[in-house]
Formats: sequence, structure tokens, C-alpha cells
Amino acid sequence: MSTNSLQELLKRLETYPITLGWGAVFAFSRQRVNRMLEQQFTAAFTADRFIAPCSGVVGPGLATLTSIVFGAPVLSFEIASVDKAAAKLTIPLLAGTYQEEETSEGRPLSRVSGRSLRLDSGATLTLDIDLHGVGSDSDHTGRITIDLGDASNPRCNLSDDPSMQEAIGRFLLDYLHEQPKHQTTYVLGLVDAGNYAPLNPVRFAIRTQAAPGAKMPGARNAGDGAVLVFMKLQGYDDDETDLPDADYPYLIPDDSSGGVPLYTASLFVSRWLSHFVNDTNLDVLKNSMLPAGYAFVESTGGRYTPNDTAIFGDLAATRTNILIEPAIADLESMNALDFKALRGDGSVVSGVKWASGCLNNPVLKGEMSQEGRFSATNYPFRAPPVLMTTVTATYTENGQDTQATALVLVRVFPLAVDSLVSSSGPGGSAIALTARGQNTLDLEWALLDPKLGSVEADDQVSKATYTPPPTGGAPLVAQRMQILNVASQDSAAAVVMLESAGTEMFAVEPPFVGNVLSESEIAFEVPEQAVRELLRNAGDQAEDDVFWRWSVVGEGTVVGDGRTARFSPPRQRASHSSMSVLVCELIGPEVGHVHGYAVVQLTSMSAAEAPNWEAIDAFDLTTPDGEQAFANGMQQIRVRIKIETKPVTIDGVDHYIPISPVEEASIRLVRHSDNTDVPFVDPTQDGIEHDDTRQWMASIRRNRFNFFNPAAREEPAPANYDGVTYIDLYVHMKTDETQEFYAVFESHKGETISSRVHGDDVFDTVSIKCVPPPAVGLEDYTFERDRIWYEGGQPDENDDFSYIPRSLDFWTLAYRRSGFDPAGFATLRIERNSSSIQWESELLDETYFSYLSWIFSPKHRQSPPAPKELSHDPYLAALFHEVGHAPPSTDLHQTPPQPGELVVALRRLDDMTYWYDGQAHDNKAKLFRRRLDPPVLYKMLDENGNRHDLQIGFQNPSMDGSRNTLLLILQ
Repeated sequence: MSTNSLQELLKRLETYPITLGWGAVFAFSRQRVNRMLEQQFTAAFTADRFIAPCSGVVGPGLATLTSIVFGAPVLSFEIASVDKAAAKLTIPLLAGTYQEEETSEGRPLSRVSGRSLRLDSGATLTLDIDLHGVGSDSDHTGRITIDLGDASNPRCNLSDDPSMQEAIGRFLLDYLHEQPKHQTTYVLGLVDAGNYAPLNPVRFAIRTQAAPGAKMPGARNAGDGAVLVFMKLQGYDDDETDLPDADYPYLIPDDSSGGVPLYTASLFVSRWLSHFVNDTNLDVLKNSMLPAGYAFVESTGGRYTPNDTAIFGDLAATRTNILIEPAIADLESMNALDFKALRGDGSVVSGVKWASGCLNNPVLKGEMSQEGRFSATNYPFRAPPVLMTTVTATYTENGQDTQATALVLVRVFPLAVDSLVSSSGPGGSAIALTARGQNTLDLEWALLDPKLGSVEADDQVSKATYTPPPTGGAPLVAQRMQILNVASQDSAAAVVMLESAGTEMFAVEPPFVGNVLSESEIAFEVPEQAVRELLRNAGDQAEDDVFWRWSVVGEGTVVGDGRTARFSPPRQRASHSSMSVLVCELIGPEVGHVHGYAVVQLTSMSAAEAPNWEAIDAFDLTTPDGEQAFANGMQQIRVRIKIETKPVTIDGVDHYIPISPVEEASIRLVRHSDNTDVPFVDPTQDGIEHDDTRQWMASIRRNRFNFFNPAAREEPAPANYDGVTYIDLYVHMKTDETQEFYAVFESHKGETISSRVHGDDVFDTVSIKCVPPPAVGLEDYTFERDRIWYEGGQPDENDDFSYIPRSLDFWTLAYRRSGFDPAGFATLRIERNSSSIQWESELLDETYFSYLSWIFSPKHRQSPPAPKELSHDPYLAALFHEVGHAPPSTDLHQTPPQPGELVVALRRLDDMTYWYDGQAHDNKAKLFRRRLDPPVLYKMLDENGNRHDLQIGFQNPSMDGSRNTLLLILQ
């Protein structure tokens, strides 16, 4: 049943000024946003922007997380309120293992349970987040972002215990907080302020809103809601704005057809801008609100004017947006899966080149056919339990190679049992056991000596029940069992600790050690607090009067030394997994027998991790394009990192195993003087923003600006080969003080590998010395006038103005550093008005008039085609319309600018009706003089990233001929 139909919403909007003084409001719901987030999530795996799997212990010792893989975040609005920008984020946990220990104070562990995570396991991390608005001074964009590391109130459902849910959630959030922001940030909206059309955004604010009824328990639309973007526009940049309160309407109608929502987004434009609302101007606004590949598509008949202009439609993927289906998939080894590359309109992409890769071991990439079929086969050696595999589709779009990505989690399931450790006693309750693995149809369950009780498999074979013996005599018995997969010979082990009634127990630390592969000793102890309690209970005996006896049930040996012991795993490991139980007894004249125990899980060699590189042969840093740049935060110094691993011999054959993409994504630069990590620039930005106080940062991508050395050839990094990996990072600096950097990465062993340790003495660090940006004066610019067109008179060789009532002059601004070294402009940002006007006089019947328009052709590494017409301020067009004049001309008269030049066009007219702002009658959109009388402020970056702040406008009106010439002033 509808609670917010289109008709109901339109009726309410008749009396509600929905834009609240802003130029426009854009609302979009979560239906499409979550697909957008998923696409960014998968794309990150081929751009070194993904979050590495997380491992660690929460507790101490209560829960163990191993290789937890974070999934694509899902946005919902349970906590949304229109007075802030809050939302809930749910991150699926796609793979890894979780193991939890249950203990009571002062006693041994009673249970160890574990689970392997899959796509459908329902394991999640939930976070409260705030949407952020991030502006860029260099590229004129504003981004609506989510940063996972800045979230709060974490909860993880891996445990049933609320306190453990909070503890695990905090552990995972702390891990996210430690990751570089370019790996934890998602973009929901991209507000492009680089266009100067009347409906183009210039600033924005963000709020979130829950859908009507979505917060009610059990609601059919639970979690639904919208992101609201309040925008100031070029044509109506008013300071008198408000933000929504609790009565603010929900702006997306809930009408549907066949259960499918008819609307997922809506756009509202202020009634004061109704004269600008046409398809051309609306297209600019629609294309300025969303990341590449997504668009606001207006519904047929979706435009209304109840008060402000209301436009309803859909947030949709564009045709050029390529998605791979499935985007994320589970696949068991030896199986295959078909993938398709689809355009935003659902059509299949032709001419795709398919490839696969493995993120956690690059030599285990499986097989990929050029028809899109991935097969989890042909691995050169044993694989780990989960292979994080990428499937990429490369295709040509508009002459450029483009790529889309999917993630496949290839599962090589070793046999596992839950629970690993349980406790009971003679005559106690039966214990349910579950085996998980690949093909569990033929399992054998068996008790090892002393074979007390019984274990019986049920009809599903993968489940069994252990029944303790009805009676027993020993105070403590470790009843071990073995589970064998007959077909694969994989095995798992479990143990039930049988305690007789009245047996006094104490704790041993650590209570459980899992997945032991090495032969290294493991230390155990009875905690000091437990010892004091035991001796007090025994009549305050002295510790010298008691004896600690350590023994092992199962494989391995133990050497005791009082209340501490050292356990050594067996040198010749059994072919099967097994459990070893360390039993500690406290014996004394007044004590009797008091027991404690710990359990060690010995992993069979057949279940060991896949072979990987063992040692680094080279870790070197160079600056192939020079070690200098301007200290402007934009120009880059490329640091090329070479990492070479030593070959690994497997069955007599040398294998070259390079560092993995997971390890590669962890590479970062470190400042040598204080060993602090160099922060990363957001990949959507060109460099360190002008108002950012940080003095050095790094980037993972090449930006638009030239290198300092004009002879630099900018050759790409060499191809990887035989265990050699090349990575390019880019340093930005705002200081001319010499800085020295080295590189580190996190290895698959959990170690931090440093170039200072493994690099050549000459190449283990790089030193960078930047130079201050050049000082500029007016003499460093040329600002030359050319007469392009005239009409209505005869020019005089000494006077281009007095006898020419209508003309067009191009004033071309160019920069020559130090007066002779040309450097074109790469970016342009115009503050406030983008045109300026002046009449010959301030008489009411004055008609002689001049105005400024402009055209800019950027010069940088990826210079786009030059625009083909002049641009002007939207207020200028509105003024011409208001006084009944033909629109301002955009004609270039076949005189396009050269790359790197700003052309300010001065057009003179003799028939422009005079205007003063008293004629606006309180309509702020018609205060043309207030907007257009001031000069124009230009903020530019040249092709070297240096900043130029300039003002161009008419001369003082008190001067003769002031409207005929322009004045350039440095800001």
C-alpha cells in the first residue's frame, strides 16, 4: 500500500518551498546506490585500492579471526534523520574463518567453536556512518563520500554474545581505520562545479532521510531512505538558505508497477530559476551530480511545477557503464562459472578480452576462456582454503581500453569440525558435531583411545552425535576423535574433555592454540593469580610444598618447569590433523589432585598453506624522471619500486612466486627521519589541495601535470617477470626541505618488509628536494588584444573604438615563466561571476554597452578537445532576456584558442537597454548588476601545477573609454 504516492507528494509540494533557498535539491534512494557501491568495490581489486583480509585475536584469546575478507558495503537508513547526514552501513564478511573460545573465570576452556565464512553465511559488520562532502580546489569537483574508517558503533554478528559482537566489531573497525583512506572511501555522488551553465552546482550540503514507515518494526520497506543533496547553482547562489527539519517531505514517490519502484530519484529546481529550466540546462545539472557511469534519467511525464520545478525519475547505469555478472561469486575448486559483460542498458558487450588473476597468490589464477568461462583448475601446486580471484573484462570504448572487474572466491575446503573442543562428563548430555568441507558425503567418524562413550553419524553423514559414557572413574579424560573424508583422505580432529563430578579445575594459558604447522616450541603457564587461589584453597600452602606434573595426550612432547611448560610439536607429523591435550596436575599433601589443561590443534601437512615466496632478493627505489618538482602539492615525482623474490624450490623445480596483489596494495612510503607513513592523496584528486596543511603525500596514480624535468619520457613501469614486481608511486610536496623516503609492505607472513633492510645500499631510500614555485609578476604574463569582428562603422588606424559601435575583441592571457619559459594553463576555476558588464554611462536611456565572455583550452597531459564556443555567466543571459535583447553571442568567428590559453572576449553593443537592480522588485534572481558589475576572478593551475590567481575586468567607469579595455590584476 502506498504511503507517499506521487499525487500525495505533489499536493503537499504546492505549499512547501522544497528547495529552502537553495538552487536545487537532488534526492536518490538506496535501490541504485548499493549497486554503485558494489561496482566500486569490485573495481578496486584491479586498482590496488582494496582492503586486505584481516586476521587477529580479539579478547585476549576469546576469538580468532583468520583472513576475513570484507565485502561490498550496503547502505540503509534506519538511523537517518534530516537534521544530519547519518546512515547505516552493513559490510558482508565473505570469507575467512572465525573461532571462539568459551571459558569461565579460573577454569579451563569449555568449548572451542569455529566456522568458515561464505557469501551466504550471513556474517556482517554493521557501522554507523556519516556522509561527507569533500571539495577539490584543483578540479572544481565536490564528492559525496563514505569513509569506512570514520564509522562508529561497530557490531559484528560472528558471535551470539552482545559484548563479543561489540568487541569483534571494534577490532574490525580499528583495522579499517588503519588502512589508507583511498582503500576505505566510496563515492556516492560527484558534484561537478567546472561548468558555468545556470543550473550547474557550485556548492552543496548533504542530509539523509528515512522513507515513510521504514523505521517501524517489521516494515516492508525497512531500511529504505534517500540521500538529499542541497545545491547552490551558478544561476542562484543565494546565501539565505535553510536545511530541512522533521516536517520535510520525503521526495521520492513510492509508486510501483509489478512490485518494481517507478522512481528511485528526484530533482527539484527553485521556482526563482524557472526561466532557466529547459532540457539543455537540465542536462548540465543532471550530468553534474553523479559519478561516471551513472545518470539521472527523467521519467516520461515526470516533470511538474507544484511550486518549485519537480522532476521524477531513476538513477540508472549509463549504456557505457559496463558491469560483469555475477559481480561477486563463490566457486568450489575444480568447478567452472560463466561470466557476462553487460552494458548499463542490459545489452551484452562484444569484443571483450577476458583474464583472471589471484590476489593472494598470483601463480594460482585458474583458467579463463575468451568466452567468459572461468575454471578453478590447473593450479601448479596446492592452494590455500580461499583464492581471492579477479575476473576482468577489457574492452574498447570510444577508442580507449576500459576494464570491468568481478570477484570470485575459489574455495578449497579442508575438512573441519565444529566444535573443536567440548566439555562434558560421564552421564552428561550428548554433544552435536558438524563436519564441513568439500564433498562430505563419505565421512568416517571414529573415537581414539581410550574410546569412552560413542560417536554416531546421522543420515547426513556430515553431522554426528557424541554420547559420553554413563559412568567413569578418572577425574579428567581427553577423549579425542578423528573424522576422515574417505575419498580425499582429508581429516579433522576434535576432543571432548570428560570431567568427573567434583573434579577441581584451574586455567592454563593459552587455553587453545590452533592450526599449528611449525615445529617451534609453544609456552604454557598456570597464571599467577590461579596459583595463589589454588594454594589458598589448600590451606595456604607454600608453592615449594606442591608439585606440578605436565603430560601430553596425543602427539608431541612437553617439558615442565613448575607452573610453566614448553610444548614441542612432533617432528614427523602424522598425515592427519589431530588434537594434543596438555594436562597439568597440581599435587601436594593437602591438595589431592587438581587439574588444568590446554589444547593444541596440529594441522596435517596436507592441509598446509600453499607454497609462497620465502625471501626478498631485492627491494629498490629509484626516481626515473628525476628527484625534483615544484613544491606546490600538485607536480609529482615518480618513485619506482622494484621488489624481487627469491625462487622457491618445490619438488626439485624452481618456482618464481612474486609478491601478491594483496601485498602490493599494502606498499606505502615512509618518511626516513621519523618513520611515519606518508599519507595518500585521494585518487579522485590531483594532489595536495591548496588549503591542506600537509607537506608531503603520495598518490597511486599519475595526474595531469608535467614532470619537472621536461625531458622525462614518462615510460610505463617495466612488465613484471620471474618474481620481479614493479610499482610506481608518486610523491607530492609543499616544502623545499629535502625529504628522504623508504618503502614498506605487509607480507603474507604478517611481517613488515622494508627497503631499508632488503634494498641495495644505494637504492634503499630516495631523497627528494623540491624547489619553491616561481614568483610571478605582471611581466610574466602576456595579455594581448585582437580585434576579431566589428560592425557598424569604419575603423581608424589610431582608434578601434570611437567609430565602431559593435565589435568583438579577444584578450588572450598566456603565462611565460621568468618572461620567456612558456607554461600553459591546465585548469581554470572562476569565482563568483564569470562575466562582467559596463554601460557607457549610468543614464537611464544609455544603450552603449560592453560585456565579457570567455573560452578556455586547457593544456596538460590528457588535454581534452578545445571548446567550440564562448561561454558566459547565466545572469548575463537572463539580463539579455529580461530587457528583450537577443542572447549573448557565443560565436568564435573561427578563431579558437591555443591549448593553455585563456581568452576573455569583450563584445561591445550599441543597443542594450539600461538596467538597474531596483527593477528586480525583490526577485534575487534578477539582481543582475550586483552579480555582473564586479570584475572576474580566475584561479588557474598551469601545466606544472603552479597556482595563478588573477582578476580581469573593465577599467574604472570614471575613466574615458573604460568599457573598451581590460585590466589584469594579480590577486
